[in-house]
Amino acid sequence: MKWFSARALAVMLLCLVITTKTYALDYRLNSDSDFFTLGAGLFDVTEPDDISFVGLIDYRFSPRIFSGLYDERFHGAGLMAGILANTDSGFYGFGGLFLDIRWNEKIFILPSLSVGGYGQNHSRDLGGVLEFKPEFYIGYKFSPQNMVGLSLQHISNGGFHRKNPGVNMAIITWTFGAF
Repeated sequence: MKWFSARALAVMLLCLVITTKTYALDYRLNSDSDFFTLGAGLFDVTEPDDISFVGLIDYRFSPRIFSGLYDERFHGAGLMAGILANTDSGFYGFGGLFLDIRWNEKIFILPSLSVGGYGQNHSRDLGGVLEFKPEFYIGYKFSPQNMVGLSLQHISNGGFHRKNPGVNMAIITWTFGAF
């Protein structure tokens, strides 16, 4: 158990160092607005016997690095944090990085990769506390400050624990901020 705790602490410190160093680099920063997302959907959609409902709250911070550096559609990479919980009392708090890609004025693509802690309670056993969450998010901006979208997410421990079943989620979202 002590070995796992040291490994988890090392991963969290590495993430902190990477994000701190990334912002310290002298690249273009953009003041695009923060995004706040609320979502509701299905937890563990690929296991019909274990499906439960899930709620999501996340916050995507500005400024963003690398904004406009590669293409006018790319609005940079930024930090995010959030929490999700399901109706089986499982919860996951996370932090990570996201990309802000705008296909056009209406279509936003916001993929992300996060690391966080999972509390099982009566939910699915994911093997341990330390879990990773890749996400693919696509949204449609219907007003200057509102967007609806679909978020496809996966949570697993990436082999850090002996057991690694992973779960998939499909979440309908409402994102607001000044786009």
